[in-house]
Amino acid sequence: MRVRHWTVLAVVAACAAACGGDNENAGGGAPTERGGGTAGGGAAPAIPAAPAVPGMPSPDDLGRAAETNAKTLRDMNAGKEVKAVAPADLAALLPATFGRHRREGEASQHVNSMGMDIAEAEASYPTPEDLDGDLRPDFHVKVIDIGNLKGAAAMGFTAWSMQTVDRKTASGWEKTTKVGDWPAWEEYDTGSKCGTLKVIVAKRFVVEANGNDASAERIREFVQSLDLAKLAALGK
Repeated sequence: MRVRHWTVLAVVAACAAACGGDNENAGGGAPTERGGGTAGGGAAPAIPAAPAVPGMPSPDDLGRAAETNAKTLRDMNAGKEVKAVAPADLAALLPATFGRHRREGEASQHVNSMGMDIAEAEASYPTPEDLDGDLRPDFHVKVIDIGNLKGAAAMGFTAWSMQTVDRKTASGWEKTTKVGDWPAWEEYDTGSKCGTLKVIVAKRFVVEANGNDASAERIREFVQSLDLAKLAALGK
């Protein structure tokens, strides 16, 4: 799976687990005995717990932070406990084919970390070997449910939708646009014929499609091959 903007959440969860591993007394409590005894039958010497790392949060600190984040996000969602939709439901919206391109490399995941609840599904659509024409496009799409993220917490996914951009250069363009009724961000390089189209659906789902050796129009058609209305309905 390609690296994603929000996989850092999984890293945070892993760090929290690592901090709270076998050394339950990392905060300086009594040492823990291990093993069943010495060769002579006496008690095994106690192995002191590793000291706390200065500046690193303890598991209790991380737990309290997660509870605080969850409460803040719940308040931002009008008191509702918003859960990310099942990754399988997102994956079901990725079409089996797009033209002569067949879906490959499907992957999905759910991350609940530090009070944040997010899901994602993705797939690739490689170039058919017998495809004719000057262009040999391939596509990749990911669909992210940002779940309970709201306001500033969602800015990493939606900040571009809060501005109007229409920037053109000798090598391409970047602009805010629309796909149907949904706000979208389009960037395209005319030299490499590579582009990205992002769409925010129902203020909750982010669809990001990338096309290589493809026209901007074809990338847009690829995004429109997804049932965005059905995606929006998943958040109701």
